[in-house]
Amino acid sequence: MKRALSEVVSDIHQNRKNGLLSLNVKGSSNLFKMFFKEGEVYYLVYRNAKGSECLANIDDLEFSECFFIPDVKLDIKESTTLPTSEIIQYLKLAAKTVEYKLPEGENSKSSGPIDVSSFSHIRDLLKVSLNRQIGPVGEKVLSKVIEKKWRASSPPSREEILELINLLKNEIDDINDRNEFIKEARKIIS
Repeated sequence: MKRALSEVVSDIHQNRKNGLLSLNVKGSSNLFKMFFKEGEVYYLVYRNAKGSECLANIDDLEFSECFFIPDVKLDIKESTTLPTSEIIQYLKLAAKTVEYKLPEGENSKSSGPIDVSSFSHIRDLLKVSLNRQIGPVGEKVLSKVIEKKWRASSPPSREEILELINLLKNEIDDINDRNEFIKEARKIIS
């Protein structure tokens, strides 16, 4: 469903949600990411820009779709300097709209192929989850597994993504970290 980005952020803020709002940017392989803790934006990142720098160039960006992934956390020391209410106001002035997708939607449960932009989004979220469990080497591990061990159609089906998750979990030595990765990965594709 097409919505104003300011409304999406406002809903997350009012409902005091924890998680990640990930936005696909048209013409870019990078995601615009907003991290929330109890409804407050505590971190923004797009490419090399962080915090209010991300908002400075938002007029030049066109968003295709976004997903809210509950309970995704980012372990950082710095936070966004702008209050969430100001970010919402800034987004209202920018008048950006986005196709809001629910992770639990019917399309994500189908066994058919997942479109390329959705897989790119899923891959980025799996990378974040893997990094959380095994550190910065997670990105290299993900690339290695996709390149050398995983065989999938293009675009991959849901079953093939489940197979990728299974391969990735085998790269995590600690049983608790492995279980946490599996739990997060299931939320990503549910």
